[in-house]
Amino acid sequence: MKKVFVLSALLYFTQVNAQWQQADCPFASKDRIECMATNGSTIFAGRYMGIFMSNDNGDTWSSKDMNAGYVVGFAFKGSSIFAAGNIGGVLLSNDNGSTWTTINKGLPFNPQVNAIATDGTNIFAGVWNEGMYLSTDNGNNWTAISNGLTNQYVKSIAISGNNIFAGTLGGLYLSNNNGSSWAAVNTGLTSCINSIAIKDSNIFAATSEGVFLSTNNGGNWAPINTGLTNKNVNSLTINGSKIFAGTYSGGIFLSRDNGSSWTAVNESFPSTVNFTVKTYRGVEYLATNGTTLFAGTMDKGIWKRSLSEMTGIVDLKKKPSLSIYPNPTSNLLSVKGIFRNTTIKLYNAVGQLAYEAYADNDITFDISNLALGFYTFVAEDSNGSICNKVIVGK
Repeated sequence: MKKVFVLSALLYFTQVNAQWQQADCPFASKDRIECMATNGSTIFAGRYMGIFMSNDNGDTWSSKDMNAGYVVGFAFKGSSIFAAGNIGGVLLSNDNGSTWTTINKGLPFNPQVNAIATDGTNIFAGVWNEGMYLSTDNGNNWTAISNGLTNQYVKSIAISGNNIFAGTLGGLYLSNNNGSSWAAVNTGLTSCINSIAIKDSNIFAATSEGVFLSTNNGGNWAPINTGLTNKNVNSLTINGSKIFAGTYSGGIFLSRDNGSSWTAVNESFPSTVNFTVKTYRGVEYLATNGTTLFAGTMDKGIWKRSLSEMTGIVDLKKKPSLSIYPNPTSNLLSVKGIFRNTTIKLYNAVGQLAYEAYADNDITFDISNLALGFYTFVAEDSNGSICNKVIVGK
């Protein structure tokens, strides 16, 4: 352990792990993960022609091949696990994912199932360009239930009490009679619905134009995108008071105030440089088991992060009482505005957290031993975290 004394502040620097960690799933390190879900102690991730499964909070994973195209959704009913395949239709496992059987009787030929959900004994499947289907016998038989569903390109399904919501390429639809009829609930919505999340009386819709909120069962919608710097949102998931949004190219965002404001939580999350030489963080799907947030990416496999770390990260621009200077710097970095026990972290450009500093007042510390480049500065106390970019140069 290295001790540095600067301006009467005692700093302890230790090498620690990055906040986001890639799942120990070597065969999935570059995979596109289409969906994720948790069921008890098991975590499921859908991929092309198969799934990944973990029974130890994502520490280790096993792989299972399936003739389903991309597996794009999961649903659970007792010991039954249902998987939606965008080529193979609906598949069923009764042995926790070890074996799978296709159950497409009553579905269209070669069904492209993009969404699946359960409610009691009912199983709902959204079929691309074919609308909604219902099974009441564990998937043995399916019946079309698309009366009033004028856009039948279904992408997502969510259920709250007697209300069933179907997100489509042309907006959101609601049924409160078990799918017998549907009505559009799109006032204020402007785009297709990629994901739906429900928290009490609040309904959140993820679209390519941001996140929208309805508090009256879909009667009206309002955009809630303050701080959401990438509005092409693919996935939403909720854990207690935390709402997480996974975006097409901007990584992951967190809201702790019911969507009124969002903050990026991308420290050490992987990025990719595409053919236009533009750096992006592509997230397909998010899921949580109550202690850990799991992210399925477009080309970097599965990543995870402890929920306890994300207690409310705030961009430094939104809290000017804390300042860091000089920036850029070549040797000393000062932090002003600390008034309680605070942890300071510096991440390098590839997400490695090299140092951790503890202080309870304003500090200045020596960073001359760091390599030149861009760093992410994070200050954390009991109330949350603040982040900013730091440049180390000559």
